[in-house]
Amino acid sequence: MTTKLQFVVEQSARQLQLGVDASVQWTRLLEELPVQERDYLSRAADEQFEEQMKYLTGPREGERDAAIQRHLHGILVLTAPQRNGQTVAKTPVHHSLRHLLQAFANIFRGCYAGLLQYGGQGSGVRAGVSVDRVTCALPLVAADVTQFAAILAQVVMFKYPFVQPGEMQRKVVQKSVLAALFDALQPALHGLYVASFQREDALVEDVAELCRTNALEYFEVKPVFRLDGSWQQQDRLADGNERRLLTLRHYNAAIYHMSNLASERSPITKLERVALVCEEVDRAVKAYYKLQPVDSRPSPKELNITTEDLCALLSFILVSAPSSCLHVFTQLALLGSFISPSNANGREGFALAACTTAVQHLMQLR
Repeated sequence: MTTKLQFVVEQSARQLQLGVDASVQWTRLLEELPVQERDYLSRAADEQFEEQMKYLTGPREGERDAAIQRHLHGILVLTAPQRNGQTVAKTPVHHSLRHLLQAFANIFRGCYAGLLQYGGQGSGVRAGVSVDRVTCALPLVAADVTQFAAILAQVVMFKYPFVQPGEMQRKVVQKSVLAALFDALQPALHGLYVASFQREDALVEDVAELCRTNALEYFEVKPVFRLDGSWQQQDRLADGNERRLLTLRHYNAAIYHMSNLASERSPITKLERVALVCEEVDRAVKAYYKLQPVDSRPSPKELNITTEDLCALLSFILVSAPSSCLHVFTQLALLGSFISPSNANGREGFALAACTTAVQHLMQLR
Protein backbone atom coordinates (compact mmCIF):
# COMPACT_ATOMS: atom_id res chain seq x y z
CA MET A 1 0.00 0.00 0.00
CA THR A 2 2.92 2.33 0.55
CA THR A 3 4.24 2.02 -3.00
CA LYS A 4 2.30 5.04 -4.19
CA LEU A 5 3.32 7.02 -1.11
CA GLN A 6 6.97 6.19 -1.68
CA PHE A 7 6.68 7.14 -5.35
CA VAL A 8 5.19 10.56 -4.57
CA VAL A 9 7.77 11.38 -1.89
CA GLU A 10 10.78 10.25 -3.93
CA GLN A 11 9.65 11.94 -7.13
CA SER A 12 8.88 15.15 -5.25
CA ALA A 13 12.43 15.24 -3.90
CA ARG A 14 13.85 14.46 -7.34
CA GLN A 15 11.74 17.12 -9.03
CA LEU A 16 12.86 19.68 -6.48
CA GLN A 17 16.51 18.98 -7.28
CA LEU A 18 15.96 20.00 -10.90
CA GLY A 19 15.62 23.65 -9.88
CA VAL A 20 13.35 26.36 -11.26
CA ASP A 21 12.87 26.52 -15.01
CA ALA A 22 12.76 30.07 -16.36
CA SER A 23 9.84 29.10 -18.58
CA VAL A 24 7.64 28.30 -15.58
CA GLN A 25 4.71 30.67 -15.62
CA TRP A 26 4.91 31.93 -12.04
CA THR A 27 8.55 33.07 -12.37
CA ARG A 28 7.33 36.13 -14.28
CA LEU A 29 5.56 37.40 -11.18
CA LEU A 30 8.84 38.60 -9.71
CA GLU A 31 9.62 40.97 -12.58
CA GLU A 32 7.27 43.78 -11.50
CA LEU A 33 7.64 43.52 -7.75
CA PRO A 34 8.03 47.10 -6.38
CA VAL A 35 10.94 47.95 -4.10
CA GLN A 36 8.76 50.28 -2.02
CA GLU A 37 5.09 49.82 -1.24
CA ARG A 38 2.69 52.05 -3.17
CA ASP A 39 -0.20 51.61 -0.76
CA TYR A 40 -0.16 53.95 2.24
CA LEU A 41 -1.30 51.33 4.75
CA SER A 42 1.30 48.89 3.46
CA ARG A 43 4.09 51.42 3.88
CA ALA A 44 2.83 52.25 7.36
CA ALA A 45 2.79 48.56 8.31
CA ASP A 46 6.35 48.09 7.07
CA GLU A 47 7.57 51.21 8.88
CA GLN A 48 5.90 50.12 12.09
CA PHE A 49 7.50 46.68 11.75
CA GLU A 50 10.94 48.20 11.20
CA GLU A 51 10.53 50.52 14.17
CA GLN A 52 9.40 47.65 16.36
CA MET A 53 12.36 45.49 15.43
CA LYS A 54 14.77 48.26 16.45
CA TYR A 55 13.69 47.95 20.07
CA LEU A 56 13.69 44.16 20.19
CA THR A 57 17.34 43.84 21.11
CA GLY A 58 19.21 42.73 24.17
CA PRO A 59 16.84 41.26 26.77
CA ARG A 60 13.90 41.50 24.34
CA GLU A 61 15.66 39.75 21.47
CA GLY A 62 13.59 36.64 22.16
CA GLU A 63 10.49 38.56 21.04
CA ARG A 64 11.78 39.05 17.50
CA ASP A 65 10.48 35.71 16.23
CA ALA A 66 6.93 36.43 17.37
CA ALA A 67 7.08 39.95 15.87
CA ILE A 68 8.21 38.56 12.51
CA GLN A 69 5.43 35.99 12.51
CA ARG A 70 2.78 38.58 13.36
CA HIS A 71 3.88 40.98 10.63
CA LEU A 72 4.15 38.35 7.91
CA HIS A 73 0.80 36.90 8.89
CA GLY A 74 -0.75 40.35 8.68
CA ILE A 75 0.56 41.09 5.19
CA LEU A 76 0.41 37.61 3.64
CA VAL A 77 -2.80 35.99 4.85
CA LEU A 78 -5.27 36.58 2.06
CA THR A 79 -8.55 36.45 3.96
CA ALA A 80 -9.43 38.25 7.15
CA PRO A 81 -10.71 35.85 9.83
CA GLN A 82 -14.46 35.75 10.30
CA ARG A 83 -16.81 34.56 13.00
CA ASN A 84 -20.55 34.13 12.55
CA GLY A 85 -20.29 35.76 9.16
CA GLN A 86 -18.63 38.92 10.48
CA THR A 87 -15.03 40.03 10.11
CA VAL A 88 -13.23 39.95 13.45
CA ALA A 89 -9.96 41.47 12.22
CA LYS A 90 -8.89 44.56 10.36
CA THR A 91 -9.25 44.69 6.60
CA PRO A 92 -6.14 43.20 4.96
CA VAL A 93 -3.67 45.75 3.65
CA HIS A 94 -2.90 45.78 -0.07
CA HIS A 95 0.72 44.70 0.29
CA SER A 96 2.80 43.81 -2.76
CA LEU A 97 3.83 40.51 -1.18
CA ARG A 98 0.18 39.69 -0.64
CA HIS A 99 -0.57 40.38 -4.31
CA LEU A 100 2.42 38.25 -5.29
CA LEU A 101 1.09 35.38 -3.20
CA GLN A 102 -2.41 35.81 -4.60
CA ALA A 103 -1.10 35.84 -8.18
CA PHE A 104 0.76 32.59 -7.58
CA ALA A 105 -2.37 31.06 -6.05
CA ASN A 106 -4.36 32.01 -9.15
CA ILE A 107 -1.76 30.45 -11.45
CA PHE A 108 -1.62 27.35 -9.27
CA ARG A 109 -5.37 26.86 -9.44
CA GLY A 110 -5.36 27.45 -13.16
CA CYS A 111 -2.72 24.76 -13.66
CA TYR A 112 -3.85 22.08 -11.22
CA ALA A 113 -7.43 22.62 -10.09
CA GLY A 114 -8.70 20.98 -13.26
CA LEU A 115 -7.19 17.69 -12.12
CA LEU A 116 -9.59 17.54 -9.21
CA GLN A 117 -12.44 16.59 -11.51
CA TYR A 118 -10.62 13.38 -12.39
CA GLY A 119 -9.81 11.99 -8.96
CA GLY A 120 -12.41 9.45 -7.96
CA GLN A 121 -14.68 10.13 -10.94
CA GLY A 122 -15.84 7.50 -13.37
CA SER A 123 -15.72 3.77 -12.84
CA GLY A 124 -13.68 0.74 -13.78
CA VAL A 125 -10.47 1.34 -15.67
CA ARG A 126 -11.26 5.01 -16.17
CA ALA A 127 -11.26 5.66 -12.43
CA GLY A 128 -7.83 4.05 -11.99
CA VAL A 129 -6.30 6.03 -14.84
CA SER A 130 -7.71 9.30 -13.53
CA VAL A 131 -6.29 8.78 -10.05
CA ASP A 132 -2.91 7.86 -11.52
CA ARG A 133 -2.95 11.10 -13.48
CA VAL A 134 -3.42 13.09 -10.29
CA THR A 135 -0.71 11.07 -8.54
CA CYS A 136 1.82 11.75 -11.29
CA ALA A 137 1.13 15.48 -10.99
CA LEU A 138 1.85 15.63 -7.25
CA PRO A 139 5.67 15.87 -7.59
CA LEU A 140 5.20 18.87 -9.89
CA VAL A 141 2.79 20.39 -7.39
CA ALA A 142 5.24 19.95 -4.52
CA ALA A 143 8.11 21.38 -6.57
CA ASP A 144 6.16 24.48 -7.60
CA VAL A 145 4.98 25.22 -4.07
CA THR A 146 8.34 24.54 -2.42
CA GLN A 147 10.34 26.55 -4.94
CA PHE A 148 7.97 29.51 -4.81
CA ALA A 149 7.99 29.44 -1.00
CA ALA A 150 11.81 29.49 -1.00
CA ILE A 151 11.92 32.42 -3.42
CA LEU A 152 9.25 34.33 -1.51
CA ALA A 153 11.20 33.82 1.71
CA GLN A 154 14.29 35.27 0.02
CA VAL A 155 12.24 38.25 -1.18
CA VAL A 156 11.06 38.84 2.39
CA MET A 157 14.64 38.73 3.71
CA PHE A 158 15.71 41.19 0.99
CA LYS A 159 12.76 43.51 1.61
CA TYR A 160 13.41 43.62 5.35
CA PRO A 161 17.22 43.71 5.70
CA PHE A 162 16.91 44.60 9.38
CA VAL A 163 15.69 41.06 10.02
CA GLN A 164 18.78 39.30 11.27
CA PRO A 165 20.15 36.90 8.65
CA GLY A 166 20.69 34.26 11.32
CA GLU A 167 19.44 30.71 10.99
CA MET A 168 16.70 31.18 13.57
CA GLN A 169 15.15 34.22 11.86
CA ARG A 170 15.44 32.54 8.48
CA LYS A 171 13.48 29.56 9.76
CA VAL A 172 10.81 31.85 11.20
CA VAL A 173 10.42 33.58 7.84
CA GLN A 174 10.25 30.27 5.97
CA LYS A 175 7.69 28.90 8.40
CA SER A 176 5.49 31.99 8.13
CA VAL A 177 5.71 32.10 4.34
CA LEU A 178 4.87 28.41 3.95
CA ALA A 179 1.95 28.70 6.37
CA ALA A 180 0.49 31.64 4.43
CA LEU A 181 1.07 29.83 1.13
CA PHE A 182 -0.72 26.68 2.26
CA ASP A 183 -3.58 28.81 3.52
CA ALA A 184 -3.88 30.57 0.16
CA LEU A 185 -3.75 27.38 -1.91
CA GLN A 186 -6.61 25.61 -0.15
CA PRO A 187 -8.70 23.72 -1.04
CA ALA A 188 -6.96 22.93 -4.33
CA LEU A 189 -3.60 21.84 -2.88
CA HIS A 190 -4.98 19.56 -0.21
CA GLY A 191 -7.69 18.33 -2.56
CA LEU A 192 -5.11 16.99 -5.01
CA TYR A 193 -3.52 14.80 -2.36
CA VAL A 194 -6.90 13.66 -1.05
CA ALA A 195 -7.99 12.70 -4.57
CA SER A 196 -4.83 10.68 -5.10
CA PHE A 197 -4.90 8.77 -1.79
CA GLN A 198 -8.64 8.49 -1.18
CA ARG A 199 -8.67 4.69 -1.56
CA GLU A 200 -5.75 4.16 0.80
CA ASP A 201 -7.24 6.59 3.31
CA ALA A 202 -10.57 4.79 3.25
CA LEU A 203 -8.92 1.43 3.84
CA VAL A 204 -6.94 2.70 6.84
CA GLU A 205 -10.07 4.28 8.26
CA ASP A 206 -11.96 0.99 7.98
CA VAL A 207 -9.13 -0.97 9.61
CA ALA A 208 -8.88 1.55 12.44
CA GLU A 209 -12.61 1.38 13.04
CA LEU A 210 -12.50 -2.40 13.33
CA CYS A 211 -9.58 -2.56 15.77
CA ARG A 212 -10.25 0.57 17.82
CA THR A 213 -11.42 -1.39 20.86
CA ASN A 214 -8.83 -4.15 20.60
CA ALA A 215 -6.46 -4.84 23.46
CA LEU A 216 -2.84 -3.71 23.43
CA GLU A 217 -1.74 -7.26 22.64
CA TYR A 218 -3.30 -6.90 19.20
CA PHE A 219 -0.97 -4.01 18.35
CA GLU A 220 2.03 -6.03 19.60
CA VAL A 221 2.86 -3.46 22.27
CA LYS A 222 5.23 -4.89 24.87
CA PRO A 223 3.79 -5.19 28.40
CA VAL A 224 6.37 -2.75 29.77
CA PHE A 225 4.99 0.01 27.52
CA ARG A 226 1.29 -0.65 28.10
CA LEU A 227 1.36 1.30 31.38
CA ASP A 228 -1.56 -0.71 32.75
CA GLY A 229 0.21 -2.83 35.35
CA SER A 230 0.60 -5.83 33.06
CA TRP A 231 4.38 -5.61 33.22
CA GLN A 232 4.29 -6.65 36.89
CA GLN A 233 1.84 -9.43 35.94
CA GLN A 234 -0.84 -7.95 38.16
CA ASP A 235 -4.22 -9.67 38.04
CA ARG A 236 -6.23 -7.02 39.81
CA LEU A 237 -7.13 -5.48 36.45
CA ALA A 238 -8.42 -8.60 34.77
CA ASP A 239 -10.84 -6.69 32.56
CA GLY A 240 -9.19 -5.93 29.22
CA ASN A 241 -11.23 -2.79 28.66
CA GLU A 242 -10.13 -1.41 32.02
CA ARG A 243 -6.51 -2.01 31.09
CA ARG A 244 -7.02 -0.26 27.78
CA LEU A 245 -8.57 2.76 29.47
CA LEU A 246 -5.56 2.98 31.78
CA THR A 247 -3.24 2.99 28.79
CA LEU A 248 -5.30 5.69 27.09
CA ARG A 249 -5.13 7.84 30.20
CA HIS A 250 -1.33 7.71 30.37
CA TYR A 251 -0.89 8.39 26.66
CA ASN A 252 -3.60 11.06 26.49
CA ALA A 253 -1.15 13.86 25.60
CA ALA A 254 0.23 11.93 22.63
CA ILE A 255 -3.31 11.06 21.49
CA TYR A 256 -4.29 14.73 21.80
CA HIS A 257 -1.48 15.87 19.50
CA MET A 258 -2.24 13.10 17.03
CA SER A 259 -5.93 14.05 17.00
CA ASN A 260 -5.08 17.66 16.14
CA LEU A 261 -2.71 16.77 13.31
CA ALA A 262 -5.37 17.18 10.62
CA SER A 263 -6.36 20.63 11.90
CA GLU A 264 -2.95 22.06 11.01
CA ARG A 265 -2.37 23.30 7.48
CA SER A 266 1.32 24.11 7.33
CA PRO A 267 3.54 21.03 6.87
CA ILE A 268 6.12 22.52 9.24
CA THR A 269 3.52 22.77 12.00
CA LYS A 270 2.28 19.27 11.22
CA LEU A 271 5.81 17.88 11.47
CA GLU A 272 6.35 19.61 14.79
CA ARG A 273 3.15 18.03 16.09
CA VAL A 274 4.20 14.56 14.88
CA ALA A 275 7.51 14.99 16.68
CA LEU A 276 5.61 16.02 19.82
CA VAL A 277 3.62 12.78 19.65
CA CYS A 278 6.83 10.73 19.77
CA GLU A 279 8.25 12.85 22.58
CA GLU A 280 5.04 12.53 24.59
CA VAL A 281 5.24 8.75 24.29
CA ASP A 282 8.71 8.77 25.82
CA ARG A 283 7.63 11.25 28.50
CA ALA A 284 4.58 9.16 29.44
CA VAL A 285 6.66 6.01 29.92
CA LYS A 286 9.22 7.77 32.10
CA ALA A 287 6.56 9.58 34.14
CA TYR A 288 4.64 6.36 34.77
CA TYR A 289 7.57 4.36 36.10
CA LYS A 290 8.93 7.28 38.07
CA LEU A 291 5.88 6.97 40.31
CA GLN A 292 6.34 3.22 40.79
CA PRO A 293 8.29 1.74 43.73
CA VAL A 294 11.98 1.45 43.03
CA ASP A 295 11.95 -2.32 43.30
CA SER A 296 9.07 -2.50 40.79
CA ARG A 297 10.68 -0.42 38.07
CA PRO A 298 12.13 -1.97 34.91
CA SER A 299 15.81 -1.55 34.22
CA PRO A 300 16.92 1.44 32.09
CA LYS A 301 17.65 -0.98 29.26
CA GLU A 302 14.09 -2.33 29.37
CA LEU A 303 12.70 1.23 29.30
CA ASN A 304 14.64 2.06 26.16
CA ILE A 305 12.00 2.50 23.43
CA THR A 306 13.30 1.01 20.21
CA THR A 307 11.99 1.97 16.79
CA GLU A 308 9.89 -1.20 16.66
CA ASP A 309 8.41 -0.44 20.08
CA LEU A 310 7.62 3.12 19.06
CA CYS A 311 5.92 2.04 15.84
CA ALA A 312 3.70 -0.41 17.71
CA LEU A 313 2.73 2.30 20.19
CA LEU A 314 2.10 4.82 17.41
CA SER A 315 -0.23 2.39 15.64
CA PHE A 316 -2.27 2.15 18.84
CA ILE A 317 -2.22 5.93 19.34
CA LEU A 318 -3.22 6.49 15.72
CA VAL A 319 -6.23 4.21 16.07
CA SER A 320 -7.15 5.88 19.37
CA ALA A 321 -7.30 9.29 17.65
CA PRO A 322 -10.23 8.87 15.20
CA SER A 323 -9.79 12.25 13.49
CA SER A 324 -6.22 11.39 12.53
CA CYS A 325 -7.41 8.24 10.72
CA LEU A 326 -9.51 10.12 8.17
CA HIS A 327 -6.68 10.98 5.76
CA VAL A 328 -3.60 9.16 7.02
CA PHE A 329 -1.93 8.56 3.66
CA THR A 330 -2.81 12.06 2.51
CA GLN A 331 -1.08 13.51 5.57
CA LEU A 332 1.99 11.30 5.13
CA ALA A 333 2.27 12.23 1.45
CA LEU A 334 2.00 15.94 2.22
CA LEU A 335 4.61 15.78 4.96
CA GLY A 336 6.97 13.61 2.95
CA SER A 337 6.69 15.89 -0.09
CA PHE A 338 7.25 19.16 1.76
CA ILE A 339 9.73 18.24 4.48
CA SER A 340 12.96 20.22 4.23
CA PRO A 341 16.35 18.47 4.19
CA SER A 342 17.22 19.91 7.60
CA ASN A 343 13.99 18.59 9.12
CA ALA A 344 14.33 15.26 7.31
CA ASN A 345 17.62 14.68 9.14
CA GLY A 346 16.26 15.80 12.51
CA ARG A 347 13.59 14.88 15.02
CA GLU A 348 10.79 15.67 12.56
CA GLY A 349 12.19 13.30 9.95
CA PHE A 350 12.54 10.50 12.49
CA ALA A 351 8.99 11.05 13.73
CA LEU A 352 7.61 11.03 10.18
CA ALA A 353 9.44 7.79 9.37
CA ALA A 354 8.14 6.24 12.58
CA CYS A 355 4.55 7.23 11.76
CA THR A 356 4.86 5.83 8.25
CA THR A 357 6.16 2.54 9.63
CA ALA A 358 3.37 2.55 12.23
CA VAL A 359 0.76 2.72 9.47
CA GLN A 360 2.47 -0.17 7.68
CA HIS A 361 2.50 -2.10 10.96
CA LEU A 362 -1.21 -1.43 11.47
CA MET A 363 -2.11 -2.66 8.00
CA GLN A 364 -0.06 -5.83 8.46
CA LEU A 365 -2.01 -6.72 11.60
CA ARG A 366 -5.17 -7.37 9.61
